[in-house]
Amino acid sequence: MEIEEQKPKDFLDKDIKEEPEDFNDETLSDSVDETYEYKSEMNQYNSYEETTEIKQSEREEDEEDDPYDALLTNDPVHRNYEQLNVVQKYFLHNHNSIPRFSIRADNDEIGSIRKRGRPRKYEIPDHDPREIFVHHSSMGEAGSESQNSGETRISPVQERRPRRDRCSVCTSTRFRKKMKCVTSAEERLMLFIGSVLHGDLTVEKAKLHLYSCDRKYICRSHFINTAESICKGLGIENCDNVYSCSPELMKKVLATANEFYPIDSSRFKIMVANFANRNNYIVENGNTSSDDDSMNNLNFNQRIQRPRKPRLHSARCSICTKYEDRRKMKQLSSYKEKVILMTVWLLREVFTIQQVKGFVTGPKIHYVCNHHFIDVISRIFDILGIKTYGEIARCSSENIEKIMVTVNSIDSDMRPAQFIRAFQRFVHLNMKRKE
Repeated sequence: MEIEEQKPKDFLDKDIKEEPEDFNDETLSDSVDETYEYKSEMNQYNSYEETTEIKQSEREEDEEDDPYDALLTNDPVHRNYEQLNVVQKYFLHNHNSIPRFSIRADNDEIGSIRKRGRPRKYEIPDHDPREIFVHHSSMGEAGSESQNSGETRISPVQERRPRRDRCSVCTSTRFRKKMKCVTSAEERLMLFIGSVLHGDLTVEKAKLHLYSCDRKYICRSHFINTAESICKGLGIENCDNVYSCSPELMKKVLATANEFYPIDSSRFKIMVANFANRNNYIVENGNTSSDDDSMNNLNFNQRIQRPRKPRLHSARCSICTKYEDRRKMKQLSSYKEKVILMTVWLLREVFTIQQVKGFVTGPKIHYVCNHHFIDVISRIFDILGIKTYGEIARCSSENIEKIMVTVNSIDSDMRPAQFIRAFQRFVHLNMKRKE
């Protein structure tokens, strides 16, 4: 059975049949003016995206009830329902079938509708735009899990491949994790000497690589082979025993080393000891084989923690000529401090007057142990007959004259008042020095 096509007129007749009983032409003609009034009022709700919130806030402030609240809430049983006329009640009951009116529903979001376009700054996107989307359909055999998951995100950091480099000894390409960057020329020389002793290279090839190659990355296996070949050539168990090796075996190893550079035995022993200290963590954690399978089992991250010494870790005291830690010493730069310090040592007849004057006026940098400053302060306190810092300015003139005889032999222009002020500053700066 064919279904007849319904024309728009049929829909209109259907809506007219559903009209309320009290709605007719007479009531409609009587309320024409009210209809225009209603339309003018309803025009403001057609642009509800911008003005609804403002109108609602203003409506809450009004004390009188608005009869059009029933239209806004779409509630037929509203407290202001009786105040509406016939036309308004008709629109209230049939607002769903009237397309020209746009009244907000209860389930709509509050506020203006978000326009299409660029998201706001405070809106967090659901994915990182820098990430790369890879569909499992283009990955071949992805498995059942990949089909269910949809798509996988791979960041540029994850897809970055590990870097490779060419070894400067064997010229093979390996991952940098299995290599070490060597910047010391002495260490590279030791590696090429060890490669010749181990039989990996000839002297001519080793020279060619040493002088013409600028690459600094070397396989970690060469460090193990170098340490073993040198220890085997010197007849010792490890590189720490290099100072006790036999002179005959040392001459044989030096014959190979002198092919690269003229080195004496004492210098070569120091080079071997330094090489062992720098690369002890590789030798102890590694294996004698240079294959890739054996190198994968090495744990190079567990490097032996050795205390790093400062470049100038010690200095020689100018008074007692002993080497001490720089943290337990002071560098003298003040002229008056040198005069006060040398006054006591001149009284003890440790130095001559020429040595003292050369110490005070010479350009040489002097380091003095901290305990010497405490000895000088206690000795001058005994000469002046005082015990504390506050008694320096109140000491007797006779005691000052005794010490000024020695001071004037060093500096004839210094007066007692200048000496007192200089000694006060000397005590203030050096009294709390730790030994």
